[in-house]
Amino acid sequence: MNDVARNNNGKVSVRKRYGSVKEHFVSATAKDRGSITAAMEETLAYVKQHKLRIVSQEMFSSESDCSELFARFPLADAPWPITTVCNLGSAQLAGVNVWAVEGEVRYLKANGRVVGSCIETEDYQLLKLGGLLPKSGDAGKAEQTTMLLEQINTTLAQVGMNFTNIVRTWFYNDDILSWYPQFNQARSTFFANNNIDKQSCPASTGIGGANPHGAALTAGVLAMKPKLDNVRAFTVPSPLQDAASDYGSDFSRAMMLQAPKEKRLYVSGTASIDRAGLTVYQGDPYRQIEQTMAVVEALFRKQNFTFSDVTMTVAYLSRHQDAQLFYDYCQEHLCELPVVTTLNTVCRDDLLFEIELEAIQSQ
Repeated sequence: MNDVARNNNGKVSVRKRYGSVKEHFVSATAKDRGSITAAMEETLAYVKQHKLRIVSQEMFSSESDCSELFARFPLADAPWPITTVCNLGSAQLAGVNVWAVEGEVRYLKANGRVVGSCIETEDYQLLKLGGLLPKSGDAGKAEQTTMLLEQINTTLAQVGMNFTNIVRTWFYNDDILSWYPQFNQARSTFFANNNIDKQSCPASTGIGGANPHGAALTAGVLAMKPKLDNVRAFTVPSPLQDAASDYGSDFSRAMMLQAPKEKRLYVSGTASIDRAGLTVYQGDPYRQIEQTMAVVEALFRKQNFTFSDVTMTVAYLSRHQDAQLFYDYCQEHLCELPVVTTLNTVCRDDLLFEIELEAIQSQ
């Protein structure tokens, strides 16, 4: 089947895509399963039951639960990339996302850890990096950012790629509000030094979150190397927001990966920001959720996507008490959405909600 099949087996939310590679996008939340430990158990049980190879795994949980997970599961030495993000101490606003395939995966190492997975389709090669860390956690935060970006380039080179092959990045910055401008400056300087055009920057998320390694930040990357001339990745503008680079943050609102038989849309972390880059509906969490989802919906509509095409979602809340507002919005306005909701600091202190989405559509 060359399409996305949606189902929920009662324990994990699963989106399957049977194209040239048979993909499974698996999500489980602490809210639905009772704890992050149960969510992890059932996610890994699904993977084992279907004899899948994990391409990447992202976990969002409290720091104490992270410690328990690493003690209970072989995560520290897992043979696949794991990105672990500590939330703001919530046991319920936590969850796990897993991307897995039926077939072969080539794993890559950096500094003795598995940080990458490479899969092949008939049209392109996809590389997912996760759990990336700077070489030194003792350096300054901006310097750690540069180290991490250099590490990304070095790892990409293992499969004949470089930064221009990147479609999507994720940056999880510890204590983000205290140094987000310095992070943006370090990234901009790296891009300039490596001839990365501001008009074709990857889609990205920049969110607050500590990591178990005590580094200033951890990161994930999705990169693509085409096999055919008619396969390309390109930036997608937002109908309701102008370019983020206009206010000093070098990322695209979204990226499209287009191949003869499919389109993959990667929507950056999106929040209640207007065309001028200013926060709107300050202090009103429900209106911020409405505005954010209106921005995403307009982008989807422009590219002829719908929410039923979504394979993975992460929703970030700055305040625990606003979670029910998001659940209410989803129940009223959306089809069943595969979403992990987590409690993490958004990159501005007046932003209360942010969401990122991935979607696939056959052509």
